[in-house]
Amino acid sequence: MNDLDTLTNILAGLEQLPPEQCPLLTEHLEGARFYLTGAMPKELALNLQLAEESLDSLADAGLRARIQEFIDAHRECQS
Repeated sequence: MNDLDTLTNILAGLEQLPPEQCPLLTEHLEGARFYLTGAMPKELALNLQLAEESLDSLADAGLRARIQEFIDAHRECQS
């Protein structure tokens, strides 16, 4: 699965949750998806950093772990 598919899958999981649970996290990941498709690495990194800072708002531990894994993988690619 490529990065875009993974991020789209993560966002689909977030859509199953009540919208008030993690709106900032969702917003940052949607922004990351936009910048991923536009090949804008600095903007992507910023949105992933902001998403990581919002992870505590997500009660679903499994989804939170998948998101953290995606963020960590991108951090390694940027280094």
